[in-house]
Amino acid sequence: MKAISQNEFGDIDVLEEVEIPVPKPGREEVLVEIHAIGFNPVDVKMRIGLYPQSFPMTLGVDFSGIVVGKGDMVRDFEVGDRVFGLVTAQASNGSYAQFTCVPQQMIAKIPKSLTFEAAAVVPVAYLTAYEAMIGHGVFEENRPLFIAGGSGGVGSAAIALAGAYRLGPIFTLAGSSESVNYLESKFGIPEKQIVRYQGISIEETSEQLVQKNGGDRFYMTLDFVGRKSKELCFDIVAPRGHVITILPEEEHFPIPVWGRGDGPIWRKSLSLHMVFLFAASLSKNQKDWMFYKSVLTHLSMLLETDQIPAPIFKNVGEFSVETARKAHLQLEEGHTKGKLVMSVAHSRGE
Repeated sequence: MKAISQNEFGDIDVLEEVEIPVPKPGREEVLVEIHAIGFNPVDVKMRIGLYPQSFPMTLGVDFSGIVVGKGDMVRDFEVGDRVFGLVTAQASNGSYAQFTCVPQQMIAKIPKSLTFEAAAVVPVAYLTAYEAMIGHGVFEENRPLFIAGGSGGVGSAAIALAGAYRLGPIFTLAGSSESVNYLESKFGIPEKQIVRYQGISIEETSEQLVQKNGGDRFYMTLDFVGRKSKELCFDIVAPRGHVITILPEEEHFPIPVWGRGDGPIWRKSLSLHMVFLFAASLSKNQKDWMFYKSVLTHLSMLLETDQIPAPIFKNVGEFSVETARKAHLQLEEGHTKGKLVMSVAHSRGE
């Protein structure tokens, strides 16, 4: 089968198309013929070496496709099922490939209303947003919350889930009129709940957000961007509030977990939630892996019943190393609206 792999860390030129054997499923695994591949910022981080990996390495986490084989312990999926899911360390190879074998706990059936391309951009973004907003059980209905990175992949998923769980109103940031229009037209967030951050300081951004929220700080702030946005989340959160972040960055912004003085957690008696989507997959107890299947199945129901809108994405092309490099460049440039996806054609034409 064809795969997009690399033998060293580096820029987009390290990506190359290779031939590798089609994997065989274990007893509790399914073999998926991949029809669409979602791109994520973590792909770029893995390519350049921010996560330890062994070579050769096939990148990719998000995928959708058709079950074409399964182990004898698989009960909930049949050959021919349309499924979507994510690749973890337990998979045979990354999703930048024509096939992959994954544990049955990492997939769910695609809602009938979604194409392969739409389904392929759901897993990482929506699972991350779900764990950040819902999974810790700290959310409350009808309370204002702030999302840093509202127009990105995880941010877009979070806004969609907020509607289903009656969270909000939502306040966020925009770097341009285009971003403001995107947030208004796609998600119905009015301009009065958006602060344009270009050319103003963190302090000014904070003041404007609190002012737009009627002078109140926020019960919940979600950091999907990192760096300065993380500082902003700590600044505008209310006492006894919650800060949720998906980005560790000790060098830029060390967070004092405990300590007297001016530390933000001590001073405001905050709850800090650090979300790492792949944590459950690292457990030796396979029961922990069920988090992925359970939430993906729930998301599938929400999508099928129109409780959350179909994901926003851009198809950057057919399966090829050139398409993968193009997607990585767009991710590196930033300011991508929604998600990016790559289609995979198969000779059977399905």
